[in-house]
Amino acid sequence: MNHYLAAWIETRYHARRHSTLKMSPRESLEQAKLTGLLNSRHLDSQTIQEAFLWREKRHVSSLAAVKIYGNLYEVDEALMGKTVELRFNPYDLKQILVYYEGIFRGEARPYQMRNFTDKRVSERQTESQISLDDVMKSIIEAHKGAVLERPCLSFAKALGVKPNV
Repeated sequence: MNHYLAAWIETRYHARRHSTLKMSPRESLEQAKLTGLLNSRHLDSQTIQEAFLWREKRHVSSLAAVKIYGNLYEVDEALMGKTVELRFNPYDLKQILVYYEGIFRGEARPYQMRNFTDKRVSERQTESQISLDDVMKSIIEAHKGAVLERPCLSFAKALGVKPNV
């Protein structure tokens, strides 16, 4: 998947003109480097993962439990009768983070698990995977060709090794 993403970003996204920038992201980055305006910041992996979690509101029952996608989870008893926000990765419903009024209140403990992924995930995976594979194969081939055409130092060429194409 990382190869697909890298190839798509480099051959498609960074090369095409962006409507807001009025230039490609690659040109914008080069311009920022030349003018000294490149200010990037690094985020820790946990912050990045949390940014992509799905969020849904659920009412906590009188048994201190919440139900989502056919699964039942136990939560802190202090949340009984309240509406909480559940944050989760739809590809892995074993871990559910519980927030009340924007404050993290702990993880929901799986009590009764029937589904380990959101049903929409499994329905879409098959059809999406076929389409993705086709598109990504063409992008990777274009990327391989572009990489071979780049001027660079190649130890393989220096040693006379023939490329696997």
